Amino acid sequence: DKRPRSVKDLPRYDRDISSTLGIAMQLDQLMLRQPIPQIMCTVQCVNHCNSKLSKPEHDSFLTLFKPDGWEEEFDNDKEKVHDLVNNWQKELTTWMRDHVGAVYSDRTPA
Repeated sequence: DKRPRSVKDLPRYDRDISSTLGIAMQLDQLMLRQPIPQIMCTVQCVNHCNSKLSKPEHDSFLTLFKPDGWEEEFDNDKEKVHDLVNNWQKELTTWMRDHVGAVYSDRTPA
C-alpha cells in the first residue's frame, strides 16, 4: 500500500496544508447578507494526494460553526455541548459520505 499514512507525509504539507485555513461558507455569508456564526473548525479532505492534481483547489472543505442562537453560557452546559458535538458528527458523516464519497471498509477506524 503506497498511500501516505498521514497528511504530514505529503510533499505539499508544509507549503499549503499546515500554514493555511480554508473556510467553507455559503455565498450569502461571503456577501455578508447572512451572518457568519462562530467558526469552530475546518475539516480538509486532501484529494488526489498521489497525483499532480493534488492542489488546494481540488481539496474538499467542511467548516463547522456554532449554531445560530448559541449563547456563551451554553459552553458550560454538558448536555447542550454533547448535543452540539453529536450534530457535528452527523454533519461530518453526511459530508464525508455524500460530498467526498467516503465509504466504510475494513480499513475504517472504529
